[in-house]
Amino acid sequence: MARINSSLFLSAVNQSFQEWTELKHVIDVYGAGGSQAGEKLLWMGDVVVDYFRENQLSVVKEEIDQYISQMLDNEFDFIPMDSSLEVFIRKLLEYYDLCYQGLDDQVKVLMEQRKKANIAKHNILQKEIETLDNELTKVALTPEEPSTSMDTQSTVDPDGWTVVSNKKKSR
Repeated sequence: MARINSSLFLSAVNQSFQEWTELKHVIDVYGAGGSQAGEKLLWMGDVVVDYFRENQLSVVKEEIDQYISQMLDNEFDFIPMDSSLEVFIRKLLEYYDLCYQGLDDQVKVLMEQRKKANIAKHNILQKEIETLDNELTKVALTPEEPSTSMDTQSTVDPDGWTVVSNKKKSR
């Protein structure tokens, strides 16, 4: 990567890992990656930058998804089942292309735009979670009234068991 600002590309790669919602979810909710998940993400950023440096761009574009998928599976026991890996790779390729062309200022602008968008997305999700939590709390605190929609009767049999049956006799 002689013509490329590798520290800027590394920053863009690391930011992309940090903003990957689905990956963050499996780390935060399920504890994927264990206590060193943060260090693993940084390590993966270094490895991805090295992968771009050591391979021709045509090879990178064809094989990067398999390469990253294997790392995610090995380090986080995470196999993306949605399109998030493809979105992540498109970001990496876009950052790489801009860095390769020497358009460092555009990379910085793009990183800032994505950071702001990610913060806005996070804030929206937090509001939705708070709303759902409030609704669930209301439901949980509301005493449940016995259902009167079924017409039932109960009797105690000779063994002391309560038998509940419909009042209507079936024919």
